[in-house]
Amino acid sequence: EGDIFFMPTNIKQNTIFAIFMATLMSYFMINYNKFLFGAPLNRNLFYFPVKQYIVVLPIAVAFSVLFVNKGAKIIALRFVEPGNTHTFKVKSAFTFAHVIFMAPLMSLVSSGIWSDVTLRDFLLTWPIKILQNAPFAFMINIFIAAPIVGFIFRRIKHYIN
Repeated sequence: EGDIFFMPTNIKQNTIFAIFMATLMSYFMINYNKFLFGAPLNRNLFYFPVKQYIVVLPIAVAFSVLFVNKGAKIIALRFVEPGNTHTFKVKSAFTFAHVIFMAPLMSLVSSGIWSDVTLRDFLLTWPIKILQNAPFAFMINIFIAAPIVGFIFRRIKHYIN
C-alpha cells in the first residue's frame, strides 16, 4: 500500500524525493512565471533557466525536506485515510497540502530575489503571486511532476535505504 503513494520512508529517501520533485516543479514554475511576465511562447521559453535554478532549487529542497513534507503529511492525513480512501483523493490531498505550504514560501523567495520594488509594493504583490502560482503548481504537481517522480522513485527506492 505504501508503494502506491511512493512516500519516502527515511531522511535519505525524503531528500532524494525532494530533489527530484523540486527539480521538476522549479523548472515548470520558473517557465510559467517567465510566461506570465510576458516572455513569448516559443522554444526559447523552455530553455533550462540556470541562473534561477542555482538559487531556487536548493531553497525548494531545503524547505521541502525540513518543513513542508512533515506539515503537508499532517494536514493531508486529517482529511484522508490512505487505506480507506480512493488513491486519487489521497494523492490530491497530499499535493494540495504540499502546495499550500510551498506556493507562499517559493513565491516569497522568488519575489524577494527577482523583484526590485519597495517593501510596500512587495507586500501588495506577494498575495497576487501566490494566487497566480498555486493553481498551476497544483495541476503541474498532480498531473506531471508527481507521476514522473513517483515512477522514478519507485524504481530506485530500494537502492537508497
